[in-house]
Amino acid sequence: MNDLQRKANELRSTLPKTGGGTAPVDQGIRLATFPRPEGELRLSWNVYEDRPYLRFQLWSKSDDGSFWPVKGQGLTIVERLRRPALSQVPAMEQVG
Repeated sequence: MNDLQRKANELRSTLPKTGGGTAPVDQGIRLATFPRPEGELRLSWNVYEDRPYLRFQLWSKSDDGSFWPVKGQGLTIVERLRRPALSQVPAMEQVG
């Protein structure tokens, strides 16, 4: 490791874990929140460019108690897929 890399690592160790800033606000209407060991899973109804969609997103709790979305841990269901996906809900309730 060269001197520049060593100095960069020292500087990185002084930065806050969350990267600073304020926690983002969950856009849309929250339909449900499911507690998880690492935070919570949120289901929300959103609209983007006049197109509605459902969003499942894992949010992790930071050291200061604020919640942050976890990159790569979300699922979006767009309008054209929403009805077939939601038609499975009663079947899943009967199984559980």
